[in-house]
Parts: sequence; C-alpha cells; structure tokens
Amino acid sequence: MVARQRSGDVSAVSNVCRHRSAVMMQGAGHAAAIQCPYHLWTYDLAGGLVGAPEMRHTESFDPQSVFLPVFRCEIWQGSVMVNLHRDAPSLASLVPGLEELLAPHGLDSVVPVASFSTPAPWD
Repeated sequence: MVARQRSGDVSAVSNVCRHRSAVMMQGAGHAAAIQCPYHLWTYDLAGGLVGAPEMRHTESFDPQSVFLPVFRCEIWQGSVMVNLHRDAPSLASLVPGLEELLAPHGLDSVVPVASFSTPAPWD
C-alpha cells in the first residue's frame, strides 16, 4: 500500500494486518489512517499501530512494538517505484544512464488521463 505522508514523502507498507492477516484497504483514495476490518486495529499511514481496541487490557501487549512491514519506495521519473526489499539500492543506481536516455521524453511530467483495473485471475 502506498501513501503520501503529511511531509509530502511517499511510503509503502504492507496491506496486511499484523493481528489476523486481514487485507485492510483496496482501490485508491484518501485516508487519514489504515484500519483493519476484522478487529479494528488502526495504523498511521507510516505503518505504526495507533489503536488496538481489544488489546488495551492485555498487560504484555506493547502497541509501540507493532508496525506494518515497510518497503523501499521512491519516485523515479514521475512514477512511484516500490521494492519489497527495504535495503535494496535505488532504481537509478541499478540502471545507470537510463534517466538521461529517458529525459527528453518528460516522463516526470506525465499526467494521468484515465485509469482502469483488471481483476487478478485468482479473484
């Protein structure tokens, strides 16, 4: 799941709740937080747990230690690029010279005019 933070940075976190592995969000839109539909665990857009209603009386539960996995995320040539390996090198370093080759095409200023979704074959 990709979200723009209040700072303007873009981040990518897992879309699967740490509690019971439910998928939390689908599609695109605006949200102030990420909430699991199963037990209402709520995470901030950076993946930190901010609420777990049924866990407040569990002594050994430390909400500060629960967070969604974070993935490497960068904006490259105007597109959001996500790598599941958080410590991976930047895309630009993996394809040296490609930015210069693509520069005349102005990919970083492309504006979307339409979008569509195709269901996955297993849906």
